[in-house]
Amino acid sequence: MPYRVNKPKLRASTPRRMPLYIVIVLIGLLAAGLGVAHFSRLFHHQSPVTSARPSGSENTKGEQPAGSTTSGASSGTTQSGDNNKDDNGGTAAVVLVSPTGDFVSAHHVSLATPIASTCNTTPGAACIITFTSASGAVTKSLAPETADRNGSVYWNNWTPKSIGLTAGTWHIRATASLSGQTRSADDALDLAVQP
Repeated sequence: MPYRVNKPKLRASTPRRMPLYIVIVLIGLLAAGLGVAHFSRLFHHQSPVTSARPSGSENTKGEQPAGSTTSGASSGTTQSGDNNKDDNGGTAAVVLVSPTGDFVSAHHVSLATPIASTCNTTPGAACIITFTSASGAVTKSLAPETADRNGSVYWNNWTPKSIGLTAGTWHIRATASLSGQTRSADDALDLAVQP
């Protein structure tokens, strides 16, 4: 009689529920984590960080304002009275940045010297650069332009003669304006124009 090996009887298999429990627990933990993150955002609101000065380059010239850090050669800044308030007496939503930049690329030029000028301010602000004679009797300016999305305005290849400057010394001032606000900055050096 052959030796008979008793094989263990297989029980009726029951579906394994362990992976299902793990999935349910993971989904619950994920939902709880998202709920905590959302809940904490309600109580810890942070305002967006913005730069104090806009930046730009010739690559951004003419791009419309969308949403800003350079230093310039300006020495003094003036601000007009209560121009940082809106018509309702509240504070304006956008604060105008005082102009900076290379208001002229050279300070000792002839009437025919090509000059480049830059004004950096708040995106969307109008900027103008004015030249006042030493006597204060004559004022000429570059055409006003609107700052691009990085807050920059460029005037390239203009000459003193093209805007009506004559030989002499001219004081340089950049003025930016936006929503009733006005800020100005004077260049540290005057423009000396030779015949």
